[in-house]
Amino acid sequence: DTMMLRLVLVVGACLFQGVQGDADGGNGGFVGLSDGDLVVLPPGNGTLILDGVDYKSDRASMTNSLAMLEAKQASTEAELSQSQAYAERLEQKVDFLQQQLLDVITSLNVTTATTASPRTITTTTATTSAMPECDVTDTPLYTIGTAHSNFITDLAVSPNGTRLFTASTDYTVGVWDITSTKPTPLFTLTDHAYDVYGLAVSSDDTTLYTGSDDTTVKVWDLTEGKPSVTKTLSQHVTTIWCLALTHNDTLLFSGGSDPAVYMWDLTQSAPTSVKLEHWFGVYSMTISKNDTLLYTGTSKGNLRVWDITQSPPQLVHRVSIGAETKIDVLVLSADGSRLYSGTADSQIRIWDITHPLPSFMEALSAHTASVQGLYVRGSTLYSSSYDKSIKVWDLSQSPPTVNATLTGHTGAVNAVVQAANNPSLLYSGSHDTTLGVWSVC
Repeated sequence: DTMMLRLVLVVGACLFQGVQGDADGGNGGFVGLSDGDLVVLPPGNGTLILDGVDYKSDRASMTNSLAMLEAKQASTEAELSQSQAYAERLEQKVDFLQQQLLDVITSLNVTTATTASPRTITTTTATTSAMPECDVTDTPLYTIGTAHSNFITDLAVSPNGTRLFTASTDYTVGVWDITSTKPTPLFTLTDHAYDVYGLAVSSDDTTLYTGSDDTTVKVWDLTEGKPSVTKTLSQHVTTIWCLALTHNDTLLFSGGSDPAVYMWDLTQSAPTSVKLEHWFGVYSMTISKNDTLLYTGTSKGNLRVWDITQSPPQLVHRVSIGAETKIDVLVLSADGSRLYSGTADSQIRIWDITHPLPSFMEALSAHTASVQGLYVRGSTLYSSSYDKSIKVWDLSQSPPTVNATLTGHTGAVNAVVQAANNPSLLYSGSHDTTLGVWSVC
């Protein structure tokens, strides 16, 4: 308390002497403490001595010191931003290590506990119905082990049904000829610097879009022999997990860990972007059949609905699935009236989207680990999971039933897809680095 009183006296004396000095021509005196006593220094001394420490009082020195502090603050903020970005990438790598660990645990037949949703929901435990009258094989027709040297993360088929595209954590994109039953490799695209996660193909088969851990979207020309990069779209600062393209090919959406979605105007020669803010990383997206609504799924179980006819797009609804669990995949029903979400809690949730606000209908329980891939064709739903299996669901039943379980992969199955003109074959991509081909209805 005594020291505080002395400091108050010092500051008061400084102010008094400073004002007096200014009145006398800017040559004010200062005070100090000498052996615990208050000492007034004569004008022009230019120092403030407190407890034996000499504090410079001249204004130029103080201004310079302030500039140095501001520069240091700016440097610290830049370092903090870099550290946050680095932490994001570390978190992503931890996710992959956890996925690999889950594969090992599953292969050892160790049962892992799942966390229950904090909200009570209607859950349908799948029952297996009689096999349909068609040739469904529960093991793959082909398992192509030379597809990639690391995880296959996504699949896409050209609308004309002639080419299959595979994305991988080996930094590449594979291009396959699927005009025959067994896919034939055509090209390996190597322009990305890190893992590739998102794929989208234009409706006229002329353009491929790829999103990567290198934070870029590459635009590829598919019209001339080996695909070549025509544009690189850069706005994200962390991993791009998913892509979605409007059916008229005018808008592309890229979702990432930023956390954000960017909307790209493809009608411009140099596409411009608009940022759609999110609270958490965006891992899945899909677009309504009439190109008016965008659905986005986040790492914390938030489903958002955006009106993309507005400029800029407007958030019209936000729905929680009732559990802080990552939404890994979103797909629409064939008629566009239902939305299916696959999540890290092993559930497939069905939403009625005949109105702008999605209405939860029921959850399907058949998988024992995260649901990574979904594909709908007519009344059939295909789902793939970290449990290494693919389920074939009959959506015409109430509740939906499992017609078949396809096994054969030795790692998590990240994606499933079909060619529009060939409903008899299903393609799958896995953590085991292989491309699977299945005979289905």
